[in-house]
Amino acid sequence: MKQALFFTFFLVGFIPQMMHAQLARKDSIGWGEFVETYFETEAETADATERLADYETLEELHAAPMNLNTCSREELLLLPFIGAVEADSIIAYRDRRGFLSLGELLFIRPLTYTARLYLPLFVYIGPKEEMRESLTRQLTGGRYELETRLDVPLYTRDGNGPHLRSELNRNPNLAYHGNGLHHVMRLRYRYDRMWAYGLTLEKDAGEPFGAEGNAPYDYISYYLQHRDRNGRWEWILGDYEVRSGQGLLFGGGFFLNKRLLATHALQGGISLKTHTSTEENDFLRGMAGRLRIGHHFEATAFASWRTLDASHRGDTILTLQTTGYHRTPTEIDRKDFAKALTVGGRAAYLFHSGELGLTAYTTHFTQPVQPDLRTYNRYYFRGRTAAGFAADYSWHNNRWEMRGEAAADHKMHLAYSGTVRLRASDVLQIFFQHRHFSPRFISLHGHTIQEGSRCANEHGGAIGATAQLGRRISLTGYADFFILPKAVYLNRKRTRGAEIFLQTDIRRPHGRSWQFIYRYKTKERGVTGHPDILEFVQTHRATLRTKFSAHRISLHPAVTVVWRIPQAGQQSFGWMTSLRSAWQPAANWQIGGFAALFMSDDYQSALYAYEPQLIRQSGIPGFYYHGFRLAATAQTHLFRGLEAGLRIGSTHYFNQNHIGSGTQLIPSSWK
Repeated sequence: MKQALFFTFFLVGFIPQMMHAQLARKDSIGWGEFVETYFETEAETADATERLADYETLEELHAAPMNLNTCSREELLLLPFIGAVEADSIIAYRDRRGFLSLGELLFIRPLTYTARLYLPLFVYIGPKEEMRESLTRQLTGGRYELETRLDVPLYTRDGNGPHLRSELNRNPNLAYHGNGLHHVMRLRYRYDRMWAYGLTLEKDAGEPFGAEGNAPYDYISYYLQHRDRNGRWEWILGDYEVRSGQGLLFGGGFFLNKRLLATHALQGGISLKTHTSTEENDFLRGMAGRLRIGHHFEATAFASWRTLDASHRGDTILTLQTTGYHRTPTEIDRKDFAKALTVGGRAAYLFHSGELGLTAYTTHFTQPVQPDLRTYNRYYFRGRTAAGFAADYSWHNNRWEMRGEAAADHKMHLAYSGTVRLRASDVLQIFFQHRHFSPRFISLHGHTIQEGSRCANEHGGAIGATAQLGRRISLTGYADFFILPKAVYLNRKRTRGAEIFLQTDIRRPHGRSWQFIYRYKTKERGVTGHPDILEFVQTHRATLRTKFSAHRISLHPAVTVVWRIPQAGQQSFGWMTSLRSAWQPAANWQIGGFAALFMSDDYQSALYAYEPQLIRQSGIPGFYYHGFRLAATAQTHLFRGLEAGLRIGSTHYFNQNHIGSGTQLIPSSWK
């Protein structure tokens, strides 16, 4: 314990001071810092699978940057910090002059400082006209990428441990049917953002390989995409994702949180995206297409037929399962039990300063969905068919931007979400957001700015602003207030709450920066064992980070504290000090490191930090109880076209002699 304390405080406190005198100016941002900014501040509230899908989406865009001289407006809108105003301004500047360097982004006034900082991660300056190639060349002469990753646990979970036959006869779910290795293989092809196809294979830890119906992997995903060079049309075969309007009907996997409303552009319209993630649920499988008709009309259509995991009783679906795990007999029995057909589309009228759209869909299950009735699931979907339609709008000028969507399900239960954003000046932007979802509103694929787990049963509003004080200081904040009128899980009554978020960024010369984040949240919940009795639970979170960068090395120390205060019951407190580092000893080598010491009373006061990772691997774990975490990565270009990486990590707990529970239990204080 004392050695760990000394080691961590040495890393966080002493090394940055030694580096301070050697630092050179570096006014740029790396991939790790970008990920930390976008995802770590949302880690304690966002779902892990949603963060992974968003992470991999952005990493795909980062790995295949777009040519700023030829990319379409729709491609620019894939970036969460670029909205209609920013995209139109970039296109207008390009049409007048063309880009010779990324420095010209300074001349595009609607772009904020952070947008200019982030764009070089996703764009480059290429020729203004692309060469015309034959179809054979387009399908075979682009960029291929083959990736394989193997995760090897240096520990044994209880599900992979030895069990007596008598134990398994009583409970066969005690043992996993596969080994503890996790393996992913990906094939990617891309040609000039016109053609793309890919294949993803994954075996989770504990899942059988080449058995129990796996051929040979448990998860197989594939896609083929073709776009017009000018963005007038596109189509996708295979696995894809849809986002429409504000996400009331379709909103999976697309960067949705309140903080982004304060700092970046609003998203809207419709987006089709190939599903490249290992997330096994939130996507459609079939075909989709989008066509621009003239200058003012756009039509989109999609159809999907896929199987879903579900717990069931006989032929009746009780609950759709979203873990993606198939390790035990029960999990394997749930695999692909449900089958669903989804058909939908959107028609839009486009004009110079906005668009109007109409979206409709229907989803039909081959088996009835009938969850066991509970207080909190009284208004959940039941039956075989769900449907809905929505109208969305957007409008913008140089100062104002408005987007919204109103939707109704097949029983005419309503939902609405709308946002107004004002550019009060070049340094101040303000937003207002309002949402109202009927408790009975059914949206099987919807996800938007929301507090609850479903796009239903909520009434809320938020106000926020971001201010740029000179080039070096930015302030961001919002306040959100919400009511969940009907019962939710562990709470049989109306739930009220509020959230306040503040963030300050200070960028200093010579590669130094400071960031302070504070989040306060208060929310009613049922007292444990007494769901009819409500109490307010307050949570304070604060993080202070700094960055020191030299030509080949950067250090990112951070301190995080969390204090959870229920009206009744035990308070909990946690703190963590961490250091993330990156070093490039040679042009073809990258070394990363992470060290953290954490002290938390329980899971409710968990702490979060970004760890350096290998490609396409999300890295924002949560830490709780008492312990320390060490991790290191090494990645190299062995020769042209071949990269290799190794990552090793270890977590040790001071006050726990086991980690996890059930089949996931590790009978040790080390992981």
